[in-house]
Amino acid sequence: TQLLSKSFNEHFVFYRPKDIVSGDFYWMREVDDKVVWAAVDCTGHGVPGAFVSIVGNNGLMRTINEFKLRQPGLILDKLRELVVEAFRAQGERDVKDGMDLALLSLDRKTNELMYAGANNPLVIIRNKEILEFKADKQPVGDFERAFPFTNHTIQLEKGDCVYIFSDGYVDQFGGPKGKKLKSRPFRDLLVKISHLPMDEQLHALNSHFDEWKGELEQLDDVCVFGVKI
Repeated sequence: TQLLSKSFNEHFVFYRPKDIVSGDFYWMREVDDKVVWAAVDCTGHGVPGAFVSIVGNNGLMRTINEFKLRQPGLILDKLRELVVEAFRAQGERDVKDGMDLALLSLDRKTNELMYAGANNPLVIIRNKEILEFKADKQPVGDFERAFPFTNHTIQLEKGDCVYIFSDGYVDQFGGPKGKKLKSRPFRDLLVKISHLPMDEQLHALNSHFDEWKGELEQLDDVCVFGVKI
């Protein structure tokens, strides 16, 4: 958390594991005038999810430190190799475990943002308008039709709110009919709160989640990572 506060003037992380240990995690490093960060959703929750998250965390560190990668698309390509390798080393031939994530890299000097995503999108809200960047429809892990991850480059402006998240929030059952929240209402909520200071946005996301969920059980780990430029 101290590291986050040092790197971002304004940010929040809404993080609520379903069990004591979580398959979702958020990650951040500073390197060469760049801040690189991610919201990661590992297959499963609880202990299996937590194991995959250790593999993912270690893999991300290696892509930056050992392989000196800086571009999100290339980081995800390498991360996939490392994840598959780690599971094969465990003697698992048929590796179906993996992770969905959104990975960002911000150049502090120019405010140029790069994004690559495995199933998880990037949402930027600028003056109450939604800019959405779609993820590649593939996980980080063993995947039959694997292809190189797409790298998107976006010029940010002062006041932009940048959001990455796992699917735990949008998939939560609740409301009057006990249905999933879904993507559209979640994005509308982000637009509605985007003008607020980040600590108030966090509070709003918290309350909305609890109100929506009501008496129902939390379905999955939840992670929403917001940064204001």
